[in-house]
Amino acid sequence: MKPTLFLLAAGMGSRYGGLKQLDGLGPNGETIMDYSIYDAIQAGFGKIVWVIRKDFEEQFRTQILAKYEGQVPCELCFQALDALPEGFKVPDTSEFEKLLTPHTKAVLLCNPCNPSGKLFTKDEMMAIGAFCKKHDLFLISDEVYREFCYTDEPYFSAMNIPGCEQNVILVDSVSKRYNLCGARIGVIASHHKDVMAAAMKLAQSRLCPPVLGQYATLGALDTPESYFEEVRSEYIARRDCAIEALNAMPGMFTPCPMGAFYTVAELPIDDAEAFAKWLLTEFRIDNETVMVTPAKSFYRTPGVGTNHVRIAYVLEVPKLKRAMHILAEALKAYPGRTN
Repeated sequence: MKPTLFLLAAGMGSRYGGLKQLDGLGPNGETIMDYSIYDAIQAGFGKIVWVIRKDFEEQFRTQILAKYEGQVPCELCFQALDALPEGFKVPDTSEFEKLLTPHTKAVLLCNPCNPSGKLFTKDEMMAIGAFCKKHDLFLISDEVYREFCYTDEPYFSAMNIPGCEQNVILVDSVSKRYNLCGARIGVIASHHKDVMAAAMKLAQSRLCPPVLGQYATLGALDTPESYFEEVRSEYIARRDCAIEALNAMPGMFTPCPMGAFYTVAELPIDDAEAFAKWLLTEFRIDNETVMVTPAKSFYRTPGVGTNHVRIAYVLEVPKLKRAMHILAEALKAYPGRTN
């Protein structure tokens, strides 16, 4: 039996700016896939299966499949965004009600989220704000990644929730926004006068933040707005590179994060702690390896996250591609692989 070639062609083409699956790029109008298919036929593959989106099926049949009639059997499979495994989401506030006790004082969230890259929507923030107002709770909103958002919708801060002015405590920092990792310079902001008075007392009872960090921050505050647009574009490219590579690895799944520069991936392994240790102590390709963060400690539910890792896509795209290659090869060689 001849092997079958599977071609994943359901991408949105966000960085390319169109459907690269259908655009002719060769001297005679050949698409990128045409070259791969030619090589596959020459190598003895007996069937081609494309995974595409339903919305360009007709174009695909006319422009692509018609070329191969009589040469090789062809088949289409369809992928829809709502058919993908579910990623991270905010529970309904009815679930919050079940956890409420007389000792509950605040709801704490990180938006966009470390470790998942989850970006809270305006509706989600409004619902959480209404819950906090209903039960007279503080909403402590860590928004240090708010410049790292990858949707067309404007970022919705907890400070923008109507009627929650006395509930919200905003936490922010320069370390992520200006790439000043290690600079412990941040801010607590709230309209609640008692909160700010208590924060001032605490600040006056402690030593000041590092002087060098303060000087670096003064310079960073003059950063032009264009810098943030450039950073956003670069991180979208890094995210797309990482997510595409991770989900192409057999047995692997990670949702597409809409913020920050992290993703949580489910691996086909027995234990992420053991895998992370094995990567650092036993695995090398050309004397290189990768490091991942076991994600179990990020979960509250016992037993959840045992085979999950957090991955930070903070490298430049070429280095990120190399890292993804090393990770893929490591998963093939890991003795604790489960499928």
